[in-house]
Amino acid sequence: MIIKGQFKQEMIRILKYQLTGLVVTAVDFGVYFSLGAVFRGLDNPGRSQHMAQFLSYTVAAVVGYALNRKWTFGSGAKFFGAKLFQYILLNVVILLASLFVLSVSVDALGLHGTPVRDLLAKGIVSAATAVLNYCGIRFWIFRKPGRAAK
Repeated sequence: MIIKGQFKQEMIRILKYQLTGLVVTAVDFGVYFSLGAVFRGLDNPGRSQHMAQFLSYTVAAVVGYALNRKWTFGSGAKFFGAKLFQYILLNVVILLASLFVLSVSVDALGLHGTPVRDLLAKGIVSAATAVLNYCGIRFWIFRKPGRAAK
């Protein structure tokens, strides 16, 4: 029955991660589209989307770390410590991946210039990075003691 209890704990953890993800996504989208309106006057629409993505992702990552650290994963680690450094490294990699996916969405798929296209591009980026984020947080940063990274 240990496996059943562990499964239940993991499902609760995933549910908490999803709820946190909704908050983080709301912050990300809110900052992204607010900045998009500010940057809309730039000559290069792709560049304004990239600047907005960089800044919105950074703000959302800070919110995500704060919420996931305590509530989702129950970490007692100091806020400013090794786990924050790991989280920053993970999020730099995911940010680069998100910028790549955004480039593909904007340049190759032409998803820019209208609110619907901008929303679709941002949605593709968010979906593409969600799994990477959970796996990195769960199995690298906040793994339980005694579980060696393989």
